[in-house]
Amino acid sequence: ELLNIHLTHTIIEVPLVSELPFLKRMRLDAIMRAGIRDYKIRQRTITVYTNKEDFRLKLGIPDENEIYWYVVDHSTKHVLWSGRGVITSDEISQIMLSQNQ
Repeated sequence: ELLNIHLTHTIIEVPLVSELPFLKRMRLDAIMRAGIRDYKIRQRTITVYTNKEDFRLKLGIPDENEIYWYVVDHSTKHVLWSGRGVITSDEISQIMLSQNQ
């Protein structure tokens, strides 16, 4: 919620997990819910069970050593901004300025 970006943008955290059988997914979901103590963060976290390698290739993500973030236009579904690592206050300012133009 740095610089109040959550007031103009919907923030969703999406951890990727390799495909698992249903019961193992349920167990992992429960563990993750218990591990995310902040209610706001827990409400905006969606775990995706998928082929991680295929997903990374489609988004051009070389490995899993860093987090990647994206700003996606809600109506067009186009990626407007992207980056890797923890988003900085300068990047957030640029995103917010570009929206106001």
